[in-house]
Amino acid sequence: MNDFRLDIIGRGVLEDLTDDVQQLVSDGTILENVVKGTAVDGKNYELPAAFSLPVYYGTQETIKRLDTLESITQYMEENPNGRVLGAASLQQVAYLLFAANYQDIQENGVFSQEALVRILETAKVIWDANPSEAMEEAWNTGFSSQVTSGKGMSAFASIGMDELYDDTDITGVNDINGISSMAMMFDIFTKHPEMTAENVNNMYTPANRMGINSSSSQKELAKDFMETVLSDEIQVGDYLEGLPVRVESLEKLPQISDASDMTISTSYDGGPSRDYGMPSADQVQQIVDMAKQADTSLLIDRTVRNTFLECVENYAGGDVSAQEAAQDMSDKMELYLAE
Repeated sequence: MNDFRLDIIGRGVLEDLTDDVQQLVSDGTILENVVKGTAVDGKNYELPAAFSLPVYYGTQETIKRLDTLESITQYMEENPNGRVLGAASLQQVAYLLFAANYQDIQENGVFSQEALVRILETAKVIWDANPSEAMEEAWNTGFSSQVTSGKGMSAFASIGMDELYDDTDITGVNDINGISSMAMMFDIFTKHPEMTAENVNNMYTPANRMGINSSSSQKELAKDFMETVLSDEIQVGDYLEGLPVRVESLEKLPQISDASDMTISTSYDGGPSRDYGMPSADQVQQIVDMAKQADTSLLIDRTVRNTFLECVENYAGGDVSAQEAAQDMSDKMELYLAE
């Protein structure tokens, strides 16, 4: 596929780091599952310094509704007024379904037009059952630019969240990128012990990916920098940029959280103010265990992401049908692949 990452690898711009990366894996320094997902044809040209873990959370019953596009459709047909997710814009819902089902709806950048239509129509049904003018405004005034720029907001960013304190019939969505990012979710679990969290389709999103220019005269210096970034001192910091790829640092998170006396205060859209502390060691250990099992890297090319969101905007505005929007994306992706 013609994305920037594969293009620069194909042109020999990035140094082959396979031997160095495999040594870090074999001596147990970094997570093998995370490294594997960013390899290209079995070679490592870059190394993520961190990664985020998308999760659904709620009761087993509510989470199961989101298993597939088919399961969502079936639930909504049987429960026309049923709510699947918390408040979100139509664009957020569509992008969530696009990302969560990404591995199944495309192959080498060629998208199933039928799947795209189903995503758009399913997102509309979900949103119609729980419309939110506040979230539509938030999308138009800030969220949209954050998502299209690829900075600050993922497809799994905080849908539901605060609502699940009082509503156990919806599923929350969270992109876990540090201890504090999971604090509210586990505080909700304290009130509703019947709730649980599940990794979305064994996915993780690599973050802060590092590589070395193959023509650089400072390759050893670059490797020293990468070694510093992967050091325990840096990796254990809760910068909300991702979970550590260093095994030692990841395994320290439960104890770090348990020892923290930090309190977080939040209030959403005029709702009640909530105060909660850091999760317990046992709670964080659940996420650590999930992180070690996640084996599907989610890397959505910027052009692909923004082309999809443009089609969603046209569909949401009523300018085109779901079929026309999906056809438009397919046509644009065909041109993109041909470049």
